Amino acid sequence: PLIEFFVYPSFSQMNKDFGFDMHPFYQSVSVGGRQIAANRMVFYGGAKAEANIHEIIHILLRQITPAPTMLEEGICTYYGGSIGKSYEEQKAGLIRYLENNPKEPINIFDFPEDYGYNHSYTVMAVLVEYIEKQWGVERVLEMLKFEAKEKGGDEEVFRNMIKTYFELEESEFASFLRKILDIN
Repeated sequence: PLIEFFVYPSFSQMNKDFGFDMHPFYQSVSVGGRQIAANRMVFYGGAKAEANIHEIIHILLRQITPAPTMLEEGICTYYGGSIGKSYEEQKAGLIRYLENNPKEPINIFDFPEDYGYNHSYTVMAVLVEYIEKQWGVERVLEMLKFEAKEKGGDEEVFRNMIKTYFELEESEFASFLRKILDIN
């Protein structure tokens, strides 16, 4: 089946026309996308729409897992960027943020706003890159399926995933992330 791809010159117009601005998790940014996996529809508003494959990857991953997960956001960001920026740009922004905030605890569910960067998704993308380099893409898919089957809220599922696959407690995650990003 085909994936329908709707392109808008602005994110705000896209949100208004399709009612996404009424969603409880709506974020006001200048560029970005949305998708409706069940209908295989992708929406993108802003510059470089043709380069946005993040939302398309979400739809493709629905063939593997029934529900979105944080690791899925990492996969989509790693391979497709986020908020109009490539993974490399997002990763550089995350590194800058962490270097400028060395004592800041890392809670991937509650990063302070940093316009143009989605640090939560980028942290997950960094994990995807690490996992793929260490163990291969099969391990990424295994972890994605694990996370999709876990019960509980996003934060609890994430804690279970890092404990199961990395043998880390939540309190150890910030040090682990800084280590794999080569940040002192």
